[in-house]
Amino acid sequence: MFSQWSNHCRYDVYLKELENFDNLSFGEKKYYLNSLIETLYEEDWDTRAETNKINKTLQLIIEDECLREKQESALNETKVFWTSFKVWLQEELPSLNFLKPCFVRYDNWNGGTYFLDIDWTKQFQLLLGIDYDNRFEQETISVEDLKLLIELLYSDFIDFEKRYNFTIEINNRLAKFKLPYRLTGGKLIKSGLKTTEDNKKIINWLMFEAKIKLADDKILSKELLDKHTALNYLSDALEYLLSLINKKGKTIEQLAALTVCNDENSKLYAVIKSEVNVFHAIINEYFDIRHNEYLNKAKENREPLSDKLFIEYLYNRIYALLFIVKNNYLSKNKNLEPTETENKLQEDHNNLPF
Repeated sequence: MFSQWSNHCRYDVYLKELENFDNLSFGEKKYYLNSLIETLYEEDWDTRAETNKINKTLQLIIEDECLREKQESALNETKVFWTSFKVWLQEELPSLNFLKPCFVRYDNWNGGTYFLDIDWTKQFQLLLGIDYDNRFEQETISVEDLKLLIELLYSDFIDFEKRYNFTIEINNRLAKFKLPYRLTGGKLIKSGLKTTEDNKKIINWLMFEAKIKLADDKILSKELLDKHTALNYLSDALEYLLSLINKKGKTIEQLAALTVCNDENSKLYAVIKSEVNVFHAIINEYFDIRHNEYLNKAKENREPLSDKLFIEYLYNRIYALLFIVKNNYLSKNKNLEPTETENKLQEDHNNLPF
């Protein structure tokens, strides 16, 4: 498309700059593409097809930039947390009486000082069967390695009787630095939605909350199969919730929307109803979620999910729908709070409070 305009001198200045597209900054790409669009609008001939193509390119680079800024922000937040956490790990944790005695060294010099005494090279070989690459000594840390460190501390280095106190300490530190993760039952999981509302527990632990907890754990994995499994678990949980509000006379989409808004003429009602419709289309018609067969009802192929980032997008979208329907449904059905038996199952499963 650009090559056919090369003889138009008014485009040349922008096209020349765009030849080096990959090395341009976001601002430069945006400026040159917008300038081309403005120039095309001034032409006498029909340029709708060309401007649409440039607009799509522009939208893609804007989305890429938003994703880059989000990832950079998350990296900065993790880096700040890690700077503080390393100091806490080396200088405060040893004196808190959380660790098994064999991993603490005491030096009575200067009134007595406790030191962390963990040989990570030896422990990596012993516990994981791999070589330690000094990953816990770096200035920055990935979420996966932070998860590994905290879970290793919990399972192998913290005294069993002190795991509860350790969990509280870790979660307080995560909250202080506003990281969206939480240590639960020895697993570092993503906290879910950023919201001021209490994420209420519901009705059937085994059919609902347990699946969400398993999903929260697996979605953080680097493995495609784990992420796909997380999406299946979460979809199962939402389908279970929708089955609870299924009554005769209205569709499940209408009933789900009515849990959030009683006014059927409201745009809020329309949005929730549409989201449930989309959810059912996604899992029943579009992709290989919750179904072993690859043909939908229309005998069309369900598309296999292979993009990890897209799976995370679907996961978070479904999580948001589940959250709003669940909380509104519970607020209107006070008798559906967990029973003592369900609470006991939850305690046994986690060994720790949420």
